[in-house]
Amino acid sequence: MTGYAVPYEYFGAIIWPHGLCHLHEILSEIDLGTEGIVQVVRFEVENMKSFVEKVYEHDFTPIEHLSGKTSYLRNLSGGVACVFFKINSPVMRYFGEGRFKHLESIEVRQLKTSIRKKFNPVEKNGEISHNHIIHFTYSFEQTFYLDKHLVQSRNKESIYSWDPIDYLGWPNHQKLTSYKYLMLQLDDVYANLISENGAQVLHRLTETPHYSFCKGDYSLYETYIDNNLGFGITEYRSNDKYSRQINDWHKKNVTDFQIDVEIHDGKFRISDGLHRAAFLKATGEVLCQFRVLEN
Repeated sequence: MTGYAVPYEYFGAIIWPHGLCHLHEILSEIDLGTEGIVQVVRFEVENMKSFVEKVYEHDFTPIEHLSGKTSYLRNLSGGVACVFFKINSPVMRYFGEGRFKHLESIEVRQLKTSIRKKFNPVEKNGEISHNHIIHFTYSFEQTFYLDKHLVQSRNKESIYSWDPIDYLGWPNHQKLTSYKYLMLQLDDVYANLISENGAQVLHRLTETPHYSFCKGDYSLYETYIDNNLGFGITEYRSNDKYSRQINDWHKKNVTDFQIDVEIHDGKFRISDGLHRAAFLKATGEVLCQFRVLEN
């Protein structure tokens, strides 16, 4: 048996501190090279030696055989980014010999090689360094381990809790609830934005960086994403991604847009679909059908 294929699978990656200077470029490579990024989580690492050992604890190769590979990482300091992404019908093949024989995703293996070639440090002789800027998981077991022990332990939601919701077309970050549909004016719904001090503040759509982006001013949105991606915002966002979405949305009717709101303190607050709502407002729409979630 050379391997097998499954309908879809989640995989993960860790971008090490010396790779964060290329964060947005790396995320773009992953998002475009797969079915898409489903979660980005960033955090500071207090004890890098312990963290590296935990990362490689579930590696196919025992940690004692990886001393050369991990010695550089153990001496780093700062933050990391954990990225989870989805691949449809990944092709799994066996690699290694003897007790090191294991299954890996061909697609992840190719993605890893491409990203390391582009973004790994370069030695003085011009060769690409083996001080890798990114680590990938290659199987369900490794991804589950990364999700459970390194992400959930920081009070982040597990990506695997989303699967039943995916089949219902429900936003990943929302709990299933009852709802009703209402026609509302776009001026009567509010966006919940993250302020500079981390607090969440309600704004009208015309006051959001998202609306400014749709009107041609990209700087506010770029700054907002730079400051919050992986922290308050775990869904992958970028200028390029929003531009691609806008190009697609121009081909749709207003009735094609699903936007969810919740009622808080007598106001309709958007819980999913801020990017879509800002686009509709910027293109001159006045009314839209919203799905109102009931607590």
